[in-house]
Amino acid sequence: MIPRPVKRHREPVYPTRLAVLDDPDLLLRHVPGSWRRNAAVMGALAALLATQSCAPPSAKSRGPTRPLPATAVVAPVFVHGEGRGMTGCVVSVPPVFLSEEEALVVITEELSKAGVKMTGRNVVLEGTAIPRRYQEYVGGSGGYKTEIREYPGKEEPLNADLVDGEHGVAVEYVASYDYALTGEPDHGSTLRAYDLQGAARWVGEKVAGTGKGMYLATFYDPTASPGDQESWGKDWQKANQKARDESKRLLRLQVKDFVDWLKGQGAI
Repeated sequence: MIPRPVKRHREPVYPTRLAVLDDPDLLLRHVPGSWRRNAAVMGALAALLATQSCAPPSAKSRGPTRPLPATAVVAPVFVHGEGRGMTGCVVSVPPVFLSEEEALVVITEELSKAGVKMTGRNVVLEGTAIPRRYQEYVGGSGGYKTEIREYPGKEEPLNADLVDGEHGVAVEYVASYDYALTGEPDHGSTLRAYDLQGAARWVGEKVAGTGKGMYLATFYDPTASPGDQESWGKDWQKANQKARDESKRLLRLQVKDFVDWLKGQGAI
């Protein structure tokens, strides 16, 4: 059996952690009737939910300290993790990718601690344009090299994963499954190389100075390594989980750097 990353999944019928973070009162509105009639249970539940809030009370109402810019201001890519890997062909130890849901929970939690509440999901940023790219081999008798070029006329506005309208903050997370939409050059090989860090930088360069005023972060999947072939082969599930936990830690560091950057910009 060859394990492969899950690229698409159905939305769960139960509230996800992101939904609870977006609506802190969601759980309280769905407490069973028998619990509501017990004052001790309700008191304990209210105290528990209060401790789970990610943002301190003083941070929740804090808005931007200066007016929003006229166009998009893009944060630098904060490098924590290589964000590179390969699949297919002769690759014996595939990289471990975070699902988008896992990554957005991490991002939302860390931003919430700074009072940035990402209530918007999948928001089209009008006025932005991300071109599609392709690889072309150029050269002659002296040798060939690969050049990355843009398809003329093949551009789409950026569909931001998370948005805080109050602070004018937007986030695009470059995951493995949407790599083709965020900078992967088309190619014909069965060996697929991922440069998620590079794609995050590419998106930022194309958005900077366009669209309406906002502060944009482009995060990427750190793709922590699950180890060499020998250690991965002994217990691939344990190795994959260890790599996934490491990727989450590295992603949190990316977000923390972005929070510091936002403070420097006067955005929060």
